Amino acid sequence: MDAVTGALNKEWENGLCSCFGDFKLCCVTFILPCYTAGKIGDKVPGLSCITAGLLFLIPVVNLIIAFKLRTGIKTVKMINEGTLATCFYSLCCGCCALIQEARELGVEVPMARS
Repeated sequence: MDAVTGALNKEWENGLCSCFGDFKLCCVTFILPCYTAGKIGDKVPGLSCITAGLLFLIPVVNLIIAFKLRTGIKTVKMINEGTLATCFYSLCCGCCALIQEARELGVEVPMARS
Protein backbone atom coordinates (compact mmCIF):
# COMPACT_ATOMS: atom_id res chain seq x y z
CA MET A 1 0.00 0.00 0.00
CA ASP A 2 1.29 3.41 -0.92
CA ALA A 3 1.93 5.37 2.29
CA VAL A 4 1.00 8.70 0.70
CA THR A 5 -2.19 7.87 -1.20
CA GLY A 6 -3.21 4.64 0.52
CA ALA A 7 -3.59 2.98 -2.91
CA LEU A 8 -2.72 -0.58 -3.77
CA ASN A 9 0.15 -0.64 -6.21
CA LYS A 10 1.31 -4.24 -6.46
CA GLU A 11 0.92 -6.15 -9.73
CA TRP A 12 0.57 -9.89 -10.41
CA GLU A 13 3.95 -11.65 -10.29
CA ASN A 14 2.92 -13.96 -13.15
CA GLY A 15 1.22 -12.72 -16.29
CA LEU A 16 -2.18 -13.98 -17.35
CA CYS A 17 -0.74 -15.47 -20.55
CA SER A 18 2.24 -17.11 -18.86
CA CYS A 19 0.20 -20.20 -18.03
CA PHE A 20 2.73 -22.53 -19.69
CA GLY A 21 5.41 -21.42 -17.21
CA ASP A 22 4.42 -24.41 -15.06
CA PHE A 23 3.41 -27.06 -17.57
CA LYS A 24 2.27 -29.63 -14.95
CA LEU A 25 -0.02 -27.07 -13.33
CA CYS A 26 -1.29 -26.08 -16.77
CA CYS A 27 -2.20 -29.68 -17.66
CA VAL A 28 -3.89 -30.40 -14.33
CA THR A 29 -5.86 -27.16 -14.44
CA PHE A 30 -7.01 -27.78 -17.99
CA ILE A 31 -8.18 -31.34 -17.15
CA LEU A 32 -9.36 -30.80 -13.55
CA PRO A 33 -9.93 -27.11 -12.84
CA CYS A 34 -11.77 -28.04 -9.64
CA TYR A 35 -8.49 -29.40 -8.21
CA THR A 36 -6.66 -26.13 -8.79
CA ALA A 37 -9.66 -24.11 -7.54
CA GLY A 38 -9.64 -26.19 -4.36
CA LYS A 39 -5.92 -25.63 -3.80
CA ILE A 40 -6.40 -21.89 -4.28
CA GLY A 41 -9.49 -21.89 -2.04
CA ASP A 42 -7.39 -23.39 0.73
CA LYS A 43 -5.24 -20.24 0.74
CA VAL A 44 -8.01 -17.66 0.40
CA PRO A 45 -9.87 -16.43 3.51
CA GLY A 46 -13.49 -17.56 3.71
CA LEU A 47 -13.08 -20.68 1.54
CA SER A 48 -11.67 -24.14 2.00
CA CYS A 49 -10.17 -26.66 -0.40
CA ILE A 50 -13.25 -28.87 -0.35
CA THR A 51 -15.73 -25.99 -0.63
CA ALA A 52 -14.00 -24.28 -3.55
CA GLY A 53 -13.29 -27.56 -5.34
CA LEU A 54 -16.82 -28.92 -5.07
CA LEU A 55 -18.56 -25.63 -5.87
CA PHE A 56 -16.33 -25.26 -8.93
CA LEU A 57 -18.04 -28.38 -10.35
CA ILE A 58 -21.45 -26.68 -10.45
CA PRO A 59 -22.16 -24.69 -13.64
CA VAL A 60 -22.73 -20.96 -13.07
CA VAL A 61 -21.63 -21.32 -9.43
CA ASN A 62 -18.13 -22.00 -10.75
CA LEU A 63 -18.10 -18.51 -12.30
CA ILE A 64 -18.96 -16.95 -8.95
CA ILE A 65 -16.28 -19.02 -7.19
CA ALA A 66 -13.69 -18.06 -9.82
CA PHE A 67 -14.47 -14.38 -9.18
CA LYS A 68 -14.38 -14.88 -5.40
CA LEU A 69 -11.02 -16.69 -5.59
CA ARG A 70 -9.43 -13.95 -7.68
CA THR A 71 -10.88 -11.22 -5.46
CA GLY A 72 -9.59 -13.01 -2.36
CA ILE A 73 -6.06 -13.24 -3.79
CA LYS A 74 -6.16 -9.56 -4.75
CA THR A 75 -7.07 -8.69 -1.17
CA VAL A 76 -4.48 -10.95 0.47
CA LYS A 77 -1.64 -9.97 -1.88
CA MET A 78 -2.76 -6.30 -2.12
CA ILE A 79 -2.85 -6.45 -5.93
CA ASN A 80 -4.15 -3.49 -7.90
CA GLU A 81 -6.73 -4.77 -10.39
CA GLY A 82 -10.12 -3.28 -11.15
CA THR A 83 -13.33 -5.16 -10.46
CA LEU A 84 -14.27 -5.15 -14.14
CA ALA A 85 -10.89 -6.67 -15.09
CA THR A 86 -11.27 -9.29 -12.35
CA CYS A 87 -14.72 -10.19 -13.66
CA PHE A 88 -13.49 -10.38 -17.26
CA TYR A 89 -10.46 -12.57 -16.42
CA SER A 90 -12.51 -14.89 -14.21
CA LEU A 91 -15.28 -15.35 -16.77
CA CYS A 92 -13.51 -15.20 -20.14
CA CYS A 93 -10.01 -16.50 -19.35
CA GLY A 94 -10.93 -18.90 -16.56
CA CYS A 95 -8.25 -21.53 -17.08
CA CYS A 96 -5.41 -19.02 -17.53
CA ALA A 97 -6.69 -17.00 -14.56
CA LEU A 98 -6.71 -20.10 -12.31
CA ILE A 99 -3.14 -20.93 -13.33
CA GLN A 100 -2.03 -17.34 -12.72
CA GLU A 101 -3.67 -17.37 -9.28
CA ALA A 102 -2.17 -20.75 -8.38
CA ARG A 103 1.30 -19.60 -9.41
CA GLU A 104 0.86 -16.39 -7.42
CA LEU A 105 0.14 -18.45 -4.29
CA GLY A 106 2.83 -21.06 -4.96
CA VAL A 107 0.43 -23.98 -5.47
CA GLU A 108 2.28 -27.12 -6.48
CA VAL A 109 0.84 -30.09 -8.31
CA PRO A 110 1.85 -33.58 -7.20
CA MET A 111 2.93 -35.61 -10.21
CA ALA A 112 4.85 -38.79 -10.85
CA ARG A 113 8.59 -38.33 -10.56
CA SER A 114 10.67 -38.50 -13.70
